[in-house]
Amino acid sequence: MAKAKMVSVSINLVHAARQLRESRQWTQLPLDLRRLFEQGLAGNGQKVRR
Repeated sequence: MAKAKMVSVSINLVHAARQLRESRQWTQLPLDLRRLFEQGLAGNGQKVRR
């Protein structure tokens, strides 16, 4: 797997990811994809439930 890079993201993307995590559709995503979202949000200073 390639080394992770730090990239700047739009605040709108962060808000959209947070809204998705709080919605019912969150449970429909594959577990690997949910983990990627959580890792990305954690990198943006967002709290992540473990």
